[in-house]
Amino acid sequence: TDLISGFTQKSLRKWKRQAHEHCSFTVIRHPVARLHHAFVQHILMLSPKLYDHIRETLRTVYNVPLPDADASYDTDAHRTAFLAFAAFVKGNLAGQTSIRVDGAWASQTEFLQGMSKIMLPTHIFRESQVSDGLDYLARQLGRNPPTLVHTDESAPVALADIYDSEVEAAVRSAYQRDYMMFGFGPWRVPA
Repeated sequence: TDLISGFTQKSLRKWKRQAHEHCSFTVIRHPVARLHHAFVQHILMLSPKLYDHIRETLRTVYNVPLPDADASYDTDAHRTAFLAFAAFVKGNLAGQTSIRVDGAWASQTEFLQGMSKIMLPTHIFRESQVSDGLDYLARQLGRNPPTLVHTDESAPVALADIYDSEVEAAVRSAYQRDYMMFGFGPWRVPA
């Protein structure tokens, strides 16, 4: 079956009434990995997904030490910039900044609460469990499990190279509710 997209709330409700077997799921990611990904993709200036205006505001108003395009950049600079970004996100999520809360770093708890107004997921999988979870769902629906394609998570400095208890504490401070609601422990370097 081809993937159907472009739903509105009304068309989704109509489809759900007509579909005899359906389920919904979402995937949650550890806050440390998720925030680092948002930082690299949207703030650090290495991606076509860069938020130019937000990046400049972070540098000039919130003193996040982001590198210039021609500046040398090492592990220490990356760690320092990421910790400053985590501190900014803490204030941003608490409504204490002039910048919008972006979906790339919004609380996953808030996402699910917003989603619940339209539909509740029948399953919530952690990123590390998504393959087993989708296999389970496919078996329940009498379908073949999908083949997962992993995207490139390239960064100038790997999260594992900057991660320590201070990074964990900074992210935990910003996402206390996600840690509590989903039972996240400290982030672990993927095997």
